[in-house]
Amino acid sequence: MKKPPKTWIGKRISVRWLDPCGFVNQELDEVDVAECVSEGTLISMDEKKLILRTAVYPKDKNFGDWTAITLGAIVNCKKL
Repeated sequence: MKKPPKTWIGKRISVRWLDPCGFVNQELDEVDVAECVSEGTLISMDEKKLILRTAVYPKDKNFGDWTAITLGAIVNCKKL
């Protein structure tokens, strides 16, 4: 599945995605994107990105650790 359905909001998911990388003073054949896997609770999703909560601070639910991933960078995702 390329992007999660909106019904997964509030669920724990794993997202495999391609992270753009910058290279300075490198051989051309070494230049590539980095494959990443992020896991967390799907908090929101719009037409350009999804937001995962990767850590919770119980005193304030609006304070935490977050990962924003561009939808076009997603390779696949699954529910955990």
